[in-house]
Amino acid sequence: MRKLFLAVLVMCSAVAHAAFFDSGQGARPTGLGEAFVAVADDANAMYYNPAGMIQIKMISTTATYTGYMEGLSDSFAAIVVPVPGYGVIGISWLGLSAASSYSESTLKVAYAYPITKQYTIGMALKLLSKSYTLDSVASGNPFFSATSASALGIDASFFGKLTGDLAIGASIENINVPDINVGSSDPVPMNLRVGGRYKLDRSLLLCLEGDLSGDDAKIKGGSEYWLDSGLLKELGVGDSEVGFRGGVGYGNNSYLNVDLGFSFYLPSKIVDLRFDYSFTMPLMYIESAGTHRFSICITEPRPVFNL
Repeated sequence: MRKLFLAVLVMCSAVAHAAFFDSGQGARPTGLGEAFVAVADDANAMYYNPAGMIQIKMISTTATYTGYMEGLSDSFAAIVVPVPGYGVIGISWLGLSAASSYSESTLKVAYAYPITKQYTIGMALKLLSKSYTLDSVASGNPFFSATSASALGIDASFFGKLTGDLAIGASIENINVPDINVGSSDPVPMNLRVGGRYKLDRSLLLCLEGDLSGDDAKIKGGSEYWLDSGLLKELGVGDSEVGFRGGVGYGNNSYLNVDLGFSFYLPSKIVDLRFDYSFTMPLMYIESAGTHRFSICITEPRPVFNL
C-alpha cells in the first residue's frame, strides 16, 4: 500500500499539479467555505490575503491541524505582528505529510502596508519545499535520482475597506509559477482569489469569493454568526462568546463542498483564546469521510477580529 500511495502522489504531482494543492487552512476560514480573502481579519490572513493583516492591531498567532485520511495530514502556524506607523508583518509555516513517504512545507514571510486609510497592499515571499522518503524498491528507480527540491514563490494581495461594513480583497499567489522539479517539471500554478464581505450587524457576517487556478474555477460563500453566551462570567475570567458558521463551494472538476464550523472565544487579562473547529464534506466524492480541522488562536488581551 505504501508503494502504491507514493506512486499515486508522484503521478499526480507530475501531471495534475497536486503538489502544493490549495486545500484551505484554518478552521474558521474553511468553516466559511474558504471565502476568506475579503475577511482576513486574524492570523489566517497569512494564508488567504496578507494585505488583510492591516486589520490586526495586536500580536496574533494561530495554529491548525487538519486530518484528511489515515496517514495524510497537515499543520499550519502563523504569527502576525503590527508595527505602528509601518504596517504589519507576518510569518507562517505549512507542512503536509503523506504516509511517511512524502512531505511538503511552505515557509512564508509577508508584509502589509496601508497606501491610504481605506486601501492596503501586501507582498509575500515563500520557500516551497518537498521531499520523498524512498523504500528499497523506489531507491533503484532512476526517476528518483533526486529526492527533494525547493523553489521561491511570490504573492501579491490587496484589501480595501469601502465602508465600515463592506470590504473587498484580492490575492495573486505564485506569480512567478515556481517549478519544484524532482525528476520532472512540476510548476505550482498561479492562483487568483477575489471576494467581498459584508457585516449585517455586529454579530452577522456574509462573505463571497471566486478562485481561479489553472483550469480550476470555484465560487465560495459563507456566513458567520456570533452569540454572546457569557458562559464563564461567573468564574471571573471574562465574557465568553460562541460563533457558528457555514459555507459552500462549487466549481468545475467535480468540486462541491459543504462546510460547517463553530468557535469558542475566551478573553482574559493575560491572553485572548479562540478555539475553532470545522468539518468539510466533499459531496462529489461519495467515499470521502470528510475533513476535520482544529485551530487555536492566541492574541494579546483584546479581540483581534471585529465582531
